[in-house]
Amino acid sequence: MTEAADARRAPELEPDPLVAQLAHLFPPLDRTARRIALATYRLLARQDRATPDEIAAAAGVATGTVGEEIELWPGVFRDGDGAVIGFWGLTGHAMPHRLTLSGGCARYTWCAWDALFIPDLLGTTAQVDSSTPLDGRPVGLQVSPLGARPLDPGQPPLHVSFRLPAAAAWQEDVVTTFCHHVFFLFEDEVARWLADHPGTVALPLDDAFRAGRQKNAHQFGRRAPAADPPSGF
Repeated sequence: MTEAADARRAPELEPDPLVAQLAHLFPPLDRTARRIALATYRLLARQDRATPDEIAAAAGVATGTVGEEIELWPGVFRDGDGAVIGFWGLTGHAMPHRLTLSGGCARYTWCAWDALFIPDLLGTTAQVDSSTPLDGRPVGLQVSPLGARPLDPGQPPLHVSFRLPAAAAWQEDVVTTFCHHVFFLFEDEVARWLADHPGTVALPLDDAFRAGRQKNAHQFGRRAPAADPPSGF
């Protein structure tokens, strides 16, 4: 590796320990919880809200079981009628990271990392449109269960910023303690961002994607699908 390459990587952690930490942020789910979580993701991938009855029908479990599970999970947002409108990084409400799924359905993710691992859970390819937080430079990616690649092959290398919260803070508010620190950064922005945000680290895009795949495997088992995906996925 050249001195220039060493200098570019200097602000970052070595990737493997951070990948392992990220992969284990979410606890592993039992079979019933996996079915409920995947059903919720798949419903929100095509509609703005998912009622407990809809989730139960899609997961093949009782409605009461759905309520018991999601009541315990952090990172679940519901409307006044109890329908899920935001779930573990995915929502239909406009946010900075847009996820265009197969068939043209536009969804949004809470942070840059969500956009890298949610297509794997849905078993689909998605286009990600975002921007960097420092200079507002547009970011375009195609993300599939196999990897993430820039829509513009000539763009600079991408990284993803992270700040790992304490467990108690994570349980209390995953969005503000974790998601609000996870962004796409071009390589020439990394050093500035890390200098201005103590405690933040950055991973190259491929390592961030790999961390998401490992997170999915840790949380959902060797392969995520535990129920038939909806039509179009």
